Amino acid sequence: MRGLLRRVGALRTSFGANREGQVAVTSALALLPSLLMVGAAVDYGRAVAKRASLQQATDATVLAISHNELSSTSTVASLTGPTQTYLSGLINGAAIPSGGLTLAPGNTQICLSTTLNVPTTIMGLANVTTVPVGARSCAKPASSTTMEIALALDNSGSMSESAGGSTKMAALIQGAQQLVDTMIPSGTTTPRAAISIVPFTAVVNVGASSPPPAFVDTAGTSSIHWQNFHRPAPIPVLAPFYPTSKFDLLAALSPKGSWGGCVEERPVPYTTSDTPANTATPDTMFVPFLSPDDPGDTNPNDCFFVKPAVQLVSTSCSFGTLGPGLLNTHLFYNSYLADTGAVNLNLGNTCLLNPLSVTNDTIKLPLLASDNQPNYFPAAGATMVCKYNQGKVVSVTSGPGVTTGPNFLCSGPALTPLTTDRSVLTTAINAMKAGGSTDLAAGTMWAWRTISPVAAMFPVSAPGTIGPQNPKSYATSTGASATNAKYLILMTDGFNSWTQNAYSPWGSTYEAFGYYVNNRIASYGDCNNPGYFVPTTASTYRCQLDNVTREACTNAKAAGITIYTVGFTISSDPIDAQGISLLQSCASSTADYFQASDAAGLVNAFQQIAANIQGLRLTQ
Repeated sequence: MRGLLRRVGALRTSFGANREGQVAVTSALALLPSLLMVGAAVDYGRAVAKRASLQQATDATVLAISHNELSSTSTVASLTGPTQTYLSGLINGAAIPSGGLTLAPGNTQICLSTTLNVPTTIMGLANVTTVPVGARSCAKPASSTTMEIALALDNSGSMSESAGGSTKMAALIQGAQQLVDTMIPSGTTTPRAAISIVPFTAVVNVGASSPPPAFVDTAGTSSIHWQNFHRPAPIPVLAPFYPTSKFDLLAALSPKGSWGGCVEERPVPYTTSDTPANTATPDTMFVPFLSPDDPGDTNPNDCFFVKPAVQLVSTSCSFGTLGPGLLNTHLFYNSYLADTGAVNLNLGNTCLLNPLSVTNDTIKLPLLASDNQPNYFPAAGATMVCKYNQGKVVSVTSGPGVTTGPNFLCSGPALTPLTTDRSVLTTAINAMKAGGSTDLAAGTMWAWRTISPVAAMFPVSAPGTIGPQNPKSYATSTGASATNAKYLILMTDGFNSWTQNAYSPWGSTYEAFGYYVNNRIASYGDCNNPGYFVPTTASTYRCQLDNVTREACTNAKAAGITIYTVGFTISSDPIDAQGISLLQSCASSTADYFQASDAAGLVNAFQQIAANIQGLRLTQ
């Protein structure tokens, strides 16, 4: 800045000495020093911002080199090349000045100084083309312990909001990528860290492979598989469509009805355990997610109401037209199939619906059973499986981050099982997108499952050094002789949610634990009565989901997993006290909970966690 002021002063002197030209030109030139001063402030501000980025890159570099390259035989000469390569990968143009890399006696500490020339804009008029900035960081070397890290990352719709210079999602992508870069540096041939990534919303996507993963209930035997569908007995001619599992329903709806890869959470007592999936115990299997078709016709812009003893009515409306006076009216808004079908016994395309009946969805013929069962009111086409055999999805509409239809709320990208391949992890991180609501319980459990040697969700027959990995035994992760450490990082910008639909008989949208009325986690009580059966409602679901999440964290920690939690709470969309308390209780210690209030803070939280995982600390 002092050099710039001297140049500005020189310009003023030369301008004052020159008496030629017209008054207008002289006046214009007289403004130049002022403009340069304003430009200096702008360029200086850009330099300050760039210095913050340089400091983050310097910290990440010194941690990565200390963790992956530094040994008792290392020298400054042997480390300079890898250090410069890693630094350049994080911030283009950054350099290590002469003497910028130093080692303490015995290689007990590495220190790194860096520089970066930030191009100017207006200051170029004074022949100041760049502003140099610098950073410095030191770290201690890491131990030789290998690591498994599961990232449970919130991909809900609120992650699209702004958070100080970028969106929340952009900050999450940057922070997660820096953690991957630190733990698995570019060019390493023997990574000591394996990482899994679990983007979660209202449900978790395990990957829509064909055939489905071995843990998916393709036999339809889980006690919750048909909980919201009426599957009448297989009676030839009268009821020719008898699906084995939801995959049969999805196959009939293909291509628009193909499985999106999401799964429902398991019922109690397997909800918060890593018990392996086993067909001999059906409730340990994972039910493929299929959001049931709601009553309605083929027009996605209609709202549909069912009134007792009155025919199904379709009327154009908006959700805001409903009021408390319509107590016997139910609203459905995920209708993607026609509820009526032609009677065609020869082709097996029979879907008999009595539109005047709301207690049964089939005409009362001999041998045809009623579906008037608990949690099915009003039937009116909501539960019958025959309509899925009509072979056509008549209404699928897209909205911000969600798509109505059989995969309604299954909007997130598939999880990435444990791997040492940084390119695979980078692709997964960049594929994340914001959309849907937040189920911390599902996100936590699936992160745990990816590093659980007991669950063994994604077995690898012959893992190589680079690529998919099998989780190592818990026995190697605990005790003084531990050779492997397991970590789970749970990051969210909110708290447990389960979208309410007050005008639906189900009470909610269909999510990882079904509908409210299914009461799958009712045994978790509420905030005042944990552990007691309390029906799931709009006023109890959150405490129940919190209790499930807290128990999942407790069980994972008991297995030897260290849990870090990150609350991304900004002033315009804060996490409330209950949500903060949950994250703090899930963390392994008070020091393992991190809170970020802007994008830079979130990136810094991931950076600090990476340092903690490596057993490192920044000493400068």
